[in-house]
Amino acid sequence: MNHEIHACPISLLGLSMERPPHFVSRFVRRWVGRLVALAFCAVLSSLGPSRADEVILRSGERIDGKIVRDSPLAVIIDSRTQGRLTISRESVERVERDNAPGPVQADPEPQVDSLFETSLSIPDERETPILIPLAPPPSLPSGTNLVRRMYWDGQLRYQFTSRLTLPDPFHSGSTFVNDRWRLKGRIGAKLAVDGGAFISTGGQQEVPADVQVRNFQVLTEGEFGLWLTNQFNVELGLIDGSFYLSKAYWRLVQIPHFGNLTVGYFTVPQTIDNIEGFGSLTFMEPSAGTAAFSPGKRVGVEWTQTFSDQRITAAAGIFSVGQDPSIDFGNASEALAQPTIRFTGLPWDARDRWLHLGLSYGFVFSGEADIQYEARPESRLAPFLVNTGQIDARQATLGGAEAIASFGPVLLQAELVNSLVLRDGDNASFLGGYFAGGWMITGESRPYNRAKGVPSRVQPRHPLWGPDAGWGAFEAAGRYSVVDLSNGGIDGGRMKIVMGGVNWYWNRYIRWQFNSGIARVTGGPSPGNLFIFEARFEGQF
Repeated sequence: MNHEIHACPISLLGLSMERPPHFVSRFVRRWVGRLVALAFCAVLSSLGPSRADEVILRSGERIDGKIVRDSPLAVIIDSRTQGRLTISRESVERVERDNAPGPVQADPEPQVDSLFETSLSIPDERETPILIPLAPPPSLPSGTNLVRRMYWDGQLRYQFTSRLTLPDPFHSGSTFVNDRWRLKGRIGAKLAVDGGAFISTGGQQEVPADVQVRNFQVLTEGEFGLWLTNQFNVELGLIDGSFYLSKAYWRLVQIPHFGNLTVGYFTVPQTIDNIEGFGSLTFMEPSAGTAAFSPGKRVGVEWTQTFSDQRITAAAGIFSVGQDPSIDFGNASEALAQPTIRFTGLPWDARDRWLHLGLSYGFVFSGEADIQYEARPESRLAPFLVNTGQIDARQATLGGAEAIASFGPVLLQAELVNSLVLRDGDNASFLGGYFAGGWMITGESRPYNRAKGVPSRVQPRHPLWGPDAGWGAFEAAGRYSVVDLSNGGIDGGRMKIVMGGVNWYWNRYIRWQFNSGIARVTGGPSPGNLFIFEARFEGQF
């Protein structure tokens, strides 16, 4: 094949010719190619740092360099800017290597009672976290020991973390790094707005239709600590135009050979609806069968612990005065001391199919105070329809049995509560309970919170917005409740309630609830029938 060659004078090694020899052309091409390759590598190097090993601390700080040793107790890394560092394994979130196919995970933190009952809470292990990476973890320059930031990752969070840097006595020329001094948490809010209409028959008192803010709370919760993790929670609520203290506690987590210790004003571990908390209940209100006896929140001190890979939970505490019972529950008893224990077990657990069994027992030393139980017809807009009034009693016991079974999208739940009131005259025995079932029409299943021994919030597979968006999740549910407050010469009344409900979950944080049912009351202060139609908009972050 002939190619047209244009003459071009070239001077190379003292030779002058119109066309260079073949060996010269090959020599030039080879070295020009090498120079181009070197220039290309130099450009790539200037565009970004070369890869290196990285240690990511629980505080969010990243330390890069070359990992020298990675053991169950510590990670030793030759840092690019700070020399050789020895980092406690307890401070390490994960380790990423430049020559590994993926990150090497450090031992996870023990899962304890949720800091974020709406989720910082430490989230339930079966829930899939929603990650919105809008605030990347900080990388500290050399000499900086303090992380201060406020960021949004689906929730408004804050973090203050200081690194403790000490000489490493076991490795010459190395520094020991531990970030156990920390304060981190979130700021959140909860809102529920109810609307309802009622029809009274059979002599029942008239209940007007109404719309009200059922619940509004602002909160902060998180953890701090040096050598032990301390959790804290403070919630202020607004109801009927007045602020009240909804919750405030301090908790020491995972005390060696002991468990968790909580002190403050918080939930008494008795009845599922009481423990489950805002945003997790299948129905708008707790069952009347247990709400009449539930202690709600009270001042106290509590010990909790889990066993057998969190398949068993145990809780024991001593509680005293509590909240106004008209807010959430109907146990208006005043007690100087109320010891309470609860044990739960998970005998069957196979992914989204599990069986929960539990027992609880409380003993009330009433002293000069009174015992009183009352219940609404499962609507905060309606009055109390059964009520024992104040009972002059020496003591009272409160025992409960609970069972929950999950079969994928179907959840069955039952509970029975009995109270024996000891008086100078005749003793009185009161009883309540319910059976409920729910079906996630869109196929989701309720996760199980092993730390607390209760079901958790539903997370839709296809929320209304975001990746993989859809119509959210839909749930249909039904419940039959019974409460009997007439015994031992006390005519508090008997109430039976059939309630149906439909829930529409927009995402993990927002949902609509629609409940409708009938309450039949015999005896007591307000006999008759009440038909209930109500709806709720509920949101939290």
